[in-house]
Amino acid sequence: MDQTFQKCASTFAQAAAQGQWQSAETAARELVALQPGNASLHYNLGLVLRRLGREMDAAEALQEALRLDAGHHNARFERGCALLELGDIEAASNCFQTYLSSCPQDTDARLNAAHINLRLGALDNAAAHLDKLPEDCGGAHLLRAELSRERADIAAMRHHLAEAVRLEPSQKPAALKVVSQGAAGRLPLDSARLFAAT
Repeated sequence: MDQTFQKCASTFAQAAAQGQWQSAETAARELVALQPGNASLHYNLGLVLRRLGREMDAAEALQEALRLDAGHHNARFERGCALLELGDIEAASNCFQTYLSSCPQDTDARLNAAHINLRLGALDNAAAHLDKLPEDCGGAHLLRAELSRERADIAAMRHHLAEAVRLEPSQKPAALKVVSQGAAGRLPLDSARLFAAT
């Protein structure tokens, strides 16, 4: 049994390192079959399934990891991400809230929680999450811009869009998207001045 497990583990590690996700899934399922009570193996399977774009299967594998080990924080985070991709906003929100109660300094989880609350229209909750994020986080400024847009605070929205793009130039397409969406529809802004610092 030990030799078989070690062989499967080696195959899994090699496949994952090379991005061969189909082979990694096969090896991960073999490992789970050998040790079905090992939460980390279900977690690894969930990660591979997410890489394959199979979020529903991933969410199930990650839920099994949590059933076996309720304190497996990484499994809870990844399950929240999978549920978010699936559009199950309420369940994703619950995952991230529970995760953040144990890992409050996780920027990615905090960004996800803020994003979810914006989607739910819970603007005060979104703001509370954003207030806990560092000022040098471009993604946070992007969400602050979205929050400002929903509150019809155009000056603040422009400021946060400029900061988001200054900190992370790759955010410019996402920043433009913030302007063109929202409950109020497209905002009448001068695109040449959109990212000007204020």
